[in-house]
Amino acid sequence: MDQIILSSFPLKDLETVIIDCVNNCLKNSKHYQPTPPDLLAPDQDEILNIKEASAYLKLAVPTLYKFCGEKTIPYIKKGGKLLFYKKELLKWAEEGRQKTKREIRLDAETWLGKLGQKKAINNK
Repeated sequence: MDQIILSSFPLKDLETVIIDCVNNCLKNSKHYQPTPPDLLAPDQDEILNIKEASAYLKLAVPTLYKFCGEKTIPYIKKGGKLLFYKKELLKWAEEGRQKTKREIRLDAETWLGKLGQKKAINNK
C-alpha cells in the first residue's frame, strides 16, 4: 500500500510540491479558510449595487432582497441603497459549496482509517 519514491528534486521544486499538496488538502478540508482579503485580486474589493450583485451571483434581484431581509447575505445599507463587497459575496457563495461524491468518499475513508487506528490502539 505504501509507495516509496526516491528522486533527486531540487529543494525549491520539492517545496513547491509540498505547498501544492498542503493547499489541495486544505481546500478539501471543512476548516479551509479562503484567501485573506489583502491577497485577493483588486477587483474583488469593489462595491456592487443590487443589480451588479445580482449579475455577479447570477441570482434574481428579488432573491437578493429576500436574503438581505433574512440577513443571510452580507450587505451594506447606505442612503436606502443596498451595497455589497464583491469579496464578501464570493466568500458567502463559497460557504454554500457542496462536496463532490469523491470528496465525501475520501473524507469517509480518512475518518474510518482514524477510527480503525483508535480501535487498534484501544485493543492493545
